[in-house]
Amino acid sequence: MAEAEIQQPPRKKTRAEYQRDYRRRIKESKEIYDVFREHEKIRSRLWRLNRNSEVKAKEREQARIRAQRYRQKYKGERSSQSAKMSKKVTRAEKQALQEKWRKAKRKYPSNMSSQKRRRVNELRRQKHAESKHVSTIHNQSPDPSSEGLFTSDSARRKAVSRSLRVLPKDPQRFAEVITSMVKTATPKKKNALKRRMILSPSQKKRQDFLNKNSVKAIIQQIKHSRSRKDLELRQLLHIATTIKKKKKQFAEEDVTQGVRSELELLKKACAAPPDFKQEKEE
Repeated sequence: MAEAEIQQPPRKKTRAEYQRDYRRRIKESKEIYDVFREHEKIRSRLWRLNRNSEVKAKEREQARIRAQRYRQKYKGERSSQSAKMSKKVTRAEKQALQEKWRKAKRKYPSNMSSQKRRRVNELRRQKHAESKHVSTIHNQSPDPSSEGLFTSDSARRKAVSRSLRVLPKDPQRFAEVITSMVKTATPKKKNALKRRMILSPSQKKRQDFLNKNSVKAIIQQIKHSRSRKDLELRQLLHIATTIKKKKKQFAEEDVTQGVRSELELLKKACAAPPDFKQEKEE
């Protein structure tokens, strides 16, 4: 009993336990935790700036060795995983992953320093300028249709026949497949099709839009309408067509007047022909 009543002295906490309790107390208060994070950010930045060349070289060497060990460790696993058939990702999983990437990308610039943000913007502008320059050069280049794309005409016919074998025979399916191919083509291929005067789906939509919104179609739509807006539109269309007709009429009158004047001159010339006999006698 006496031995049982003897109380054991409290065990002293280890350094890890002290640190764990310290971090827990800091995280309990959001304000203190934010101040702590800002302080640590400034401290780590100052520490990185004040490193000498020896420390940097040592860290690079350690990072190189660590990366080498990582590659050696997971080289076999990555090769075996790539050999296996990848699991199909469902639509919900794909959307969740895209949302995660979107949030991470939105959050990434806020954690960058001003120097890094400026450098990223410079690289982005430089890349955009280079791509724009390349696109202008490509647009100014001569039409490749004039050059020999195939070695011979028979090679071109052979390529066309091989493509037609794969395409469906039904006209509607054929049109659907060709439309999908044009829609999903790369910008360079679309430009090549435009140079060959082949309409892309976007241009076809634009043409349909213009056909539907022609003057004749608009007149048919507002023909029996009595709203103020449609009445004003009908009046404007009437004035525009009247001006166009008068302009055409004036142009025709000018042409006919010019033709009439030329005919009158010819008649006068034919009415009094020169006397060739008298000229010979003289």
